[in-house]
Amino acid sequence: MAALLERECTFCGNELDEKETYCDECGMDVEEDTEEEK
Repeated sequence: MAALLERECTFCGNELDEKETYCDECGMDVEEDTEEEK
């Protein structure tokens, strides 16, 4: 398993670093991964 938490931008799918909160690809702020659909 990878040591880093690799995440993807929820808007464009670009790979983000562990603590990155801003996506360089689409310019959107990426929140913590919360899969809460209300």
